[in-house]
Amino acid sequence: MNKVKIIQKKSSDIWDLSSLYKEVESAYTDLAILQKADAFKEIESYKGKLHRGAKTVYAFLKLGEYFDRIFEKLSIYTGISLQSNVADIKMKTLQNELIAVEKEFSISTAFFDDEFYSLEDDYLDKIINDKILVDYKIVLTNLKRYKSHSLKESDALVVSKLSKSLQGYEDIYNELTTVGFKFSKIRVGRKKVEVNHTSIEALSKNKNRKVREKAHNSYFKLFEDNKNIIASIFARNCEIQIEMSSLTNYDGVLKRSLYHDDVSIKVYDNLIKSVRQKAIPIFNKLDILYRKKLKIKEYSPWDKGIFLQNKFDSPSYSYDSAVEIILEASKVLGDDYVKVLKEGLLNGWVDKYPRKNKSSGGFHTASYTSTPFIFINYQGYLSDVLTLAHEAGHAMHTYYSSKNNNFSNHQYTILEAEVVSKVSEKLVYDYLLEHRPKLKAYILESLIKSFGSSYIGTTMCADFEKDIFTGLEEDKTPSVEYFSGIWLKLFKKYHPSIKPSKYTELDWMSIPHFYEPFYCYKYSTGVISAWKLAEDIKTPSGLKKYKRLLSSGGSKFPLASLKTAGVDLTGESVHKSAIVQLKRYIKEFEKLI
Repeated sequence: MNKVKIIQKKSSDIWDLSSLYKEVESAYTDLAILQKADAFKEIESYKGKLHRGAKTVYAFLKLGEYFDRIFEKLSIYTGISLQSNVADIKMKTLQNELIAVEKEFSISTAFFDDEFYSLEDDYLDKIINDKILVDYKIVLTNLKRYKSHSLKESDALVVSKLSKSLQGYEDIYNELTTVGFKFSKIRVGRKKVEVNHTSIEALSKNKNRKVREKAHNSYFKLFEDNKNIIASIFARNCEIQIEMSSLTNYDGVLKRSLYHDDVSIKVYDNLIKSVRQKAIPIFNKLDILYRKKLKIKEYSPWDKGIFLQNKFDSPSYSYDSAVEIILEASKVLGDDYVKVLKEGLLNGWVDKYPRKNKSSGGFHTASYTSTPFIFINYQGYLSDVLTLAHEAGHAMHTYYSSKNNNFSNHQYTILEAEVVSKVSEKLVYDYLLEHRPKLKAYILESLIKSFGSSYIGTTMCADFEKDIFTGLEEDKTPSVEYFSGIWLKLFKKYHPSIKPSKYTELDWMSIPHFYEPFYCYKYSTGVISAWKLAEDIKTPSGLKKYKRLLSSGGSKFPLASLKTAGVDLTGESVHKSAIVQLKRYIKEFEKLI
């Protein structure tokens, strides 16, 4: 197992947080504003006064925005600082103080929704369309949608006070599966390697099949040992979601989850239908091909990660070369896009390399007034180049959204975000396929596997969620057997050529996304939308539409903004387009191997 050790020597290898705060003392100055004894007294003074008209509503929202901006800056500053250094006690203290005052603010503003919903619809429409509230029209229009799903003020206050407890099951799960898991080591060549959440991905690609099998068994044995408590944690989380859906007048958790983005169940069902009918047969044939090429009798779960072209999977890309590839691939998006991205990737947006006390993984974030920030653990593999491209896509989405929208409308949805980030990845793949002919087979294999993971893998997760909540909402008893039985049944349907291991039925336990219901489908819709848009932007009209998507922020619901860009997720054409491309890539790959 190749491992790159990178010791940071330059300040430019760590992000520049000065667009948030130049020093931690400035953050404490902002916190002090929030901690004043009467900080939220003026907010509370608007209680019972919203009926006075648009000017009163405007004054309340403007004051709330003042506090929201401070909360956003502090939340991002403390959050990413702790990801960069989990041992930063001073920053953890600041974060805890912030969480406490956020709770106070939430309680102080709890009256607004209930009072807003108590107003007559005609009066609400009059307020919403008043010129003074033009900056908040979208926010208020969206808020009105929830009128029939709102809580009474007394209930909202209770939920607000219990919010941390109600959302705590994912934290318990994370603590159990990190601090609580006692990871074991296996022999890999002459070394012993710990099998943990980070190493399992690389171990699953090891050329030695026995190593892959041992790694698989070692990793999932931990979930088996803790299966009852994990199932119990997950069951409680599901029950909370069901209760909240009932309390807020939704016909099930799925409808509640989709309502936020104004997504119809048709989109969800179309996804599952398309994958089952079109994608599974294609990848089933591919699995059979892999079994033959690997010369094994049975294709097992620990064989799924292997690359036939893994001789090219080495840390051969420096950070600067990765940036060059991404910038070249992004030229189709225009000089303005490339100029901003280059400045960001080379000068302060990115916390680049692994180091002691730095968290694993990768993400992007930003406040409305700050630069975007990208968190990665770059080690020089092709997967690292693609991770950087993915997060760079998010960063540029944020850049354009913040630049072209006011504060209340600058945040886009995750559904849109996963499209844009995948477009960025796809452009890198397209560039490499054209400019790295010697690596073509490996790049195609990486592209095909990535698509399979995003389209089939996460759709199976979406299917699983739909099945479990359908049963639970019909009073099925949650248990290890219930959850695992559904997962195993779906695994056999989605991967008919793979023989399940004794741990396969427990795979679902390793996926933290399930603690945010019906999140996974967004990865699936993201990749198929991205594959279409990556082709469309090669034309002037397609590029113009895509730039409009990047700049739309939260000004439209995601299906509407995507449709404007050229993607209609309510139909089947976007699925068909992706499948046509996939078949072409697989055909090319088969010729090369």
